[in-house]
Amino acid sequence: MFDWDRGNLGHILMHNIEPQEAEEVFYDPDRCIHNAHSGNKKIIGMTEDGRLLAIVYTKREKKIRPITGWNATETERKSYNRRRRQNNG
Repeated sequence: MFDWDRGNLGHILMHNIEPQEAEEVFYDPDRCIHNAHSGNKKIIGMTEDGRLLAIVYTKREKKIRPITGWNATETERKSYNRRRRQNNG
């Protein structure tokens, strides 16, 4: 389901995100997805350890390819919390 190689692994690790953490974001029921640059998507979600991350990704041949990621900014946190309130209404 996920497409990892030296390029995107190195980039995500450079941002202190483990590949498993990046993948966990996609399984968060409260995740929110936004358009990102260059036709990519950005997902904001919580890891199993409670870390809120933003991951930029693309889809290639039915696989998700994370490109980069970071700890969610304040604006991204607000977006995530709005979605969470909507889901748990």
